[in-house]
Amino acid sequence: MRYAWHASGTYDRHTRTGGSNGGTMRFETERADPENAGFSKAHALAVKALFPALSMADIIILAGHVAIEHTGGPAVPFSYGRRDFGGCAASASMAEKESPTIDAMRGTFDRLGFDDKETVALIVLGHQYGRCHGDASGFEGAWREGLGYPSAYTHGVARGGYRLSPGVLAARNQRQYEMDFGGGEPFMMLVSDMCLWYDEEYRRHLLHYDSHRSEFRRDAALAWKKLTELGCAGTLVPERETKAA
Repeated sequence: MRYAWHASGTYDRHTRTGGSNGGTMRFETERADPENAGFSKAHALAVKALFPALSMADIIILAGHVAIEHTGGPAVPFSYGRRDFGGCAASASMAEKESPTIDAMRGTFDRLGFDDKETVALIVLGHQYGRCHGDASGFEGAWREGLGYPSAYTHGVARGGYRLSPGVLAARNQRQYEMDFGGGEPFMMLVSDMCLWYDEEYRRHLLHYDSHRSEFRRDAALAWKKLTELGCAGTLVPERETKAA
């Protein structure tokens, strides 16, 4: 999911550049972006050899769709047709040019073309999975233990019971938090997670989704599909359902 997210998150609606079309994450110049640390491991899996009919750009996005559905999340209709560009300059970095604040986060999602409601849906969807690794993002810890969907993430953020992780990442000047949702071990939260609670508009959508889970699944699927198709206008063909003989 992170690979698909980062392959898509370079899009800029103002310049109409970036996005998943082109499969530019194949190039070392783009994977060398600190925001993309760790993706060389995924690239080295050589999945392309197993599915030669698909572009690598399509494979990256399809893997994200399958990961969400396979773990019990919403099914996201897949459209194919992304091309693998030849040698070209790397897409712009996803890194924010400012300190990690609510305004900076909102600016990043505005660049992509997402409103506040879509932003909440995407962050809550993506942060139900996996963990952060110090050698990749610089952060440490899991949003939850194990794999699967959904988790206690939404409920935990909606309660707002958090604290700064004691002494964590002081040398890097990075902030991460621990969320205590009233049972079990606290789990890790990033500044982007906490923005959902700190900001009035984000919090309004978060609380709504916390009590309307079916609506969240629908909106999260729509937001994920929109994200992964940025920069692909006029190139994609919807997948067709096949019936067993």
